[in-house]
Amino acid sequence: MTIQNANTKNTVAISGVTGFLGRELVKLFFESDQIVIPLMRKDLEGSVEKLAEKIDGVGAIFNLAGAPILQRWTPKAKKKINDSRVNTTRKLVEAVELTKEKPEMFFSASATGIYDIYEVHDEFSSNYAGDFLADVCTAWEHEALKLYGKHGIRLIIGRLGVVLGNSGGAFPRIKKAMNFGIGNKIGDGFQSFPFIHISDFLSIMWFLWKKSSCTGVFNVVAPQMISNYEFADEFNEVTGKKPFMNVPVWALKAAFGEGVTMFTTGPKVLPGRLKEENFPFQYPDINSTLKDLWNSKP
Repeated sequence: MTIQNANTKNTVAISGVTGFLGRELVKLFFESDQIVIPLMRKDLEGSVEKLAEKIDGVGAIFNLAGAPILQRWTPKAKKKINDSRVNTTRKLVEAVELTKEKPEMFFSASATGIYDIYEVHDEFSSNYAGDFLADVCTAWEHEALKLYGKHGIRLIIGRLGVVLGNSGGAFPRIKKAMNFGIGNKIGDGFQSFPFIHISDFLSIMWFLWKKSSCTGVFNVVAPQMISNYEFADEFNEVTGKKPFMNVPVWALKAAFGEGVTMFTTGPKVLPGRLKEENFPFQYPDINSTLKDLWNSKP
């Protein structure tokens, strides 16, 4: 793979390349001998005309940009979390409109946090939550949906669960806490924990890119629905770790403020459309996911 400016249909443009998912996606294309145009912060914060020049002629765009959710939700942080997703997507869509040669596919990330915690959700569910994260997801998707049905572009919105991998995201922090004997469960542990192994996430990105019939919303989660307690129990079983204390909600609230809801709530989500498309999950359950991550090097 070459990382450069290029105007070919074999080229993909990726935003969020410095983040966990972006880095891994670039690596995937590198190992597959593809051409990648990295969309850096300066591109996304610069003029829409220059951004349009950079993406003109690419075959696909993967929009993964967004400030980390896992931080204390101060008013300033919440604005950054929102703007880094909504404004970036708006700018990309505006740039696509200005290109002479449109991409065949536009993938825009979203999150399972859009769903409420009461129902079991496939992609056709309209039972959304009414909290900050759901509002961000709704506004985020609204910007991407401006391309729906236009210019022959295949628009895909991926509602991501917690992506588990050793090189970034939440899992290294979870592992560290468990190694210190903390983390048997969070609160009562009943909250759902939609997840996906990083390898399956990457395979899904490739699958959606290559399968020209795929369009619309996809829940990017493993087929198994689990609770936080079940996650902790499987972690203990796989690793042999026996944490001596649960994670107290008050401690998380002290660290993350309003963001404590990231840990204490979670929707029940199924990958309905990926199953319909017969996507071959390599890690369909938490046991196989944790066994692989625990035995793999970062």
